[in-house]
Amino acid sequence: MRGVQGERGASTYEYVALIAVVAAVSGAFAVLAGPIIESVRFSICRAFGGDCPSSTNPHIGQRDPNFTKCTIFDQNRTLGFNASYRGIRGENSGKDQLIEQVDPVTGKKTAAVILTGKSGLGVESGDRDDVPILDDINKRLKRRQRGKFDVSVFAGINGELGSRYDFDDVEQAERFLNGRRGADWKRVVSGLSGTTGNAVENGLATLNKYVRKGWAWLTGGDPAKVADEQGLAPNAIIIRLGGEAKGSAKWSGTLGADNKVQGKASGEAGLNGALSGDLTVFTEGPNRGMRIYTNKGTLDDNLKVDGGLDLSNILPAAAKVQLQGAKGRTVTYTVVFDKEGNPLRVQFQLDTEVKGGGGVKVGVPQGKQNDPAKTGEVKGDGNVGRRYSHIYNLELSGPENKENLDAFEGLFATPGGLVAVPRSFSYGDPKYIEQLVKFRTAMDKNGQEVKFEYDTFGATLGSEGASGEKGIKKKGFGIGWTDETTRARYRSGHYFDRRHPDLGWVPLANCR
Repeated sequence: MRGVQGERGASTYEYVALIAVVAAVSGAFAVLAGPIIESVRFSICRAFGGDCPSSTNPHIGQRDPNFTKCTIFDQNRTLGFNASYRGIRGENSGKDQLIEQVDPVTGKKTAAVILTGKSGLGVESGDRDDVPILDDINKRLKRRQRGKFDVSVFAGINGELGSRYDFDDVEQAERFLNGRRGADWKRVVSGLSGTTGNAVENGLATLNKYVRKGWAWLTGGDPAKVADEQGLAPNAIIIRLGGEAKGSAKWSGTLGADNKVQGKASGEAGLNGALSGDLTVFTEGPNRGMRIYTNKGTLDDNLKVDGGLDLSNILPAAAKVQLQGAKGRTVTYTVVFDKEGNPLRVQFQLDTEVKGGGGVKVGVPQGKQNDPAKTGEVKGDGNVGRRYSHIYNLELSGPENKENLDAFEGLFATPGGLVAVPRSFSYGDPKYIEQLVKFRTAMDKNGQEVKFEYDTFGATLGSEGASGEKGIKKKGFGIGWTDETTRARYRSGHYFDRRHPDLGWVPLANCR
């Protein structure tokens, strides 16, 4: 009996233990089954062409934002040279761009380097004796001892030829860029070469490769081990045609109506506008044969005030005040084509950049002993700003997007599957209004949107233009140069799916 009772007791304990094990296994299965079932459901849904949630997207029913990437760092350097004679101006420049991006769906980081050469021709006008209005203004200012007024205006057309190189990480991209344009003399060569800069760079890279291989052979090394990264073939070729107009006005003179307060001041305002169309053709990699057409319009204005007062006659101090501000806007539409020339998606992008700064410096008057204890300065960098980007995307491929494609083709023609040109309609044409309403309806119903915010340095949407140019200007002749660097760093990003407006704006968590 004891044996039987002992066995019954053991069976009770084993039963309790078994229940605990079953509960643990069931709990683990419940945890693991969710993603497994979700993945199976996602695969079945996609197989039948449904509107499917992704296992990487926690918001059930919302489409993935796979039409864009988060640019977490973007640096542009431009070195250009120009010469003018009797109002005719020619210019060449070289630009390099380093981009680091993150896939908002997978979180994978990639990088790219874009090398561009630009050549342009146009007309300009400046503060010369053969411009009667400017000459008359300056004569009046001179008579009244009110300073000098300078104006620089330029309008022209230009062409650009560039190459894009894609990399798995930003370190590879930086090594490639340093090899191509790290040295100052290489940047000068690319700037002077203009649109032929890529050909010159490729020639120098090839020559450098064979010189290094020859040196390795002469010194007993292995030529096959010589790194060939500077001779990489580009992943895409970029062709851009455009026009631009830019101008600046500057006044400089003296302040003070009596002998007690004297000083100098200057004010400068600039306005730059540009319109361009470019075609990117992928020549290497998984996207080989795809084309991207982009049409972009830019308007950038800036204002700078710089002044100083000598208060030594009434106060033991001198003061200098500086204020800077700028605002830029761009409107862009982009159409992506597949290898056969069929449109895959259309995007509209609105960018706004605002920057400003200033400073106040107070110290001992000029000519007196400088005492650091009596000098104070408060300063803000006028090149630092904030940029806001808003992208509207409409998918055009696949049977589920036929409504979108019909609305797009009603407004745009796509000759050759290379460019997207707005169709010609007369003003107020009812058919045009009908097509606009149709496209707006498709965008409101099926569109996707992303918003990005960046910290910026420099004019990332345009350029300093005429106001940022240095050089020598004489009567009927001039030479000049520009050297600009701009940077943008990612702050935040949000996504909105118009098919599921109830979910609202969702943070792009993978881009942090």
